[in-house]
Amino acid sequence: MRVTEGVITEKYIFNQNRINQKMLELQSQLTSNKKVENLSDNVGAALDIVSLDSKLNKFDSYKKNIDNAKNFINSSINSFDNAISNMEQIIQKVETMDDAINKENYPTIIKSIKDSVESIVRSLNEKHNGMYLFGGTNYSQEPFSFDADGKIVLNSADAGGELKVKVGSNFTETINISGDKINNSGLISSLNAIMDKLNNGEAPTKVLKDTFTEGYNGFLALQTQNGEKINRLDDIGLLLENNTTNTQNLLVDKQAIDPAKLIVDLQYQDYLLQMSNKLSATILPKSLLDYI
Repeated sequence: MRVTEGVITEKYIFNQNRINQKMLELQSQLTSNKKVENLSDNVGAALDIVSLDSKLNKFDSYKKNIDNAKNFINSSINSFDNAISNMEQIIQKVETMDDAINKENYPTIIKSIKDSVESIVRSLNEKHNGMYLFGGTNYSQEPFSFDADGKIVLNSADAGGELKVKVGSNFTETINISGDKINNSGLISSLNAIMDKLNNGEAPTKVLKDTFTEGYNGFLALQTQNGEKINRLDDIGLLLENNTTNTQNLLVDKQAIDPAKLIVDLQYQDYLLQMSNKLSATILPKSLLDYI
């Protein structure tokens, strides 16, 4: 086979380019601390990295949803706490009306109880980020108000709607206690019955007080649901943190470099380059006549 000067030159240039390209790749890895920078560097590893990055982005999105959901629920808990405090005051004041010596103080007691009822309604109409906490899917209308007769009423047919957030790839959490659930707890109807009795200047009967206590307990049960939601979100958040850490470790493994090995490889490529230069200096200046 005839080896021309052109073939020798092309082979030399090819080897030089290959060595230089390898050195640039090693230097880039050392500079960036990444094994793969472009899809073309290593298609399989790059696709794995893209998949891991996608997972991390989803985990971050779920964690933000959890934080927002917990803020919403904590606002609900605070509103419940305020309402519960006023309910307990009503229970205490109603009990004092059984004492005959307090009969002359009925107007003052009734006024105080009415103030507590109004405070309860205000708590049930609290907002979080412009949304009524207990308005269901109706964000523009107060869930509770007083009608012309002074009774507490549920305003919206949408107050039973559920607000859900995505906190996992296949899992959503309902974050609100709907106005319907509050209305169905028995609290509202028992408060209205007590106010009717007070407006007639009469002390609530034992049956009525027991009914109000049942409504109060029903409301407490809803508050318990808020606490359960927070606990579930905390558990999911912890699981997400663990998944995030594991995925980050996998990503580091895919991207991690061994600096010592890269330096040795770079030195070896430099050695090859120097040897190639020496050989080319010896071979390329000669013509084929020098070998005949």
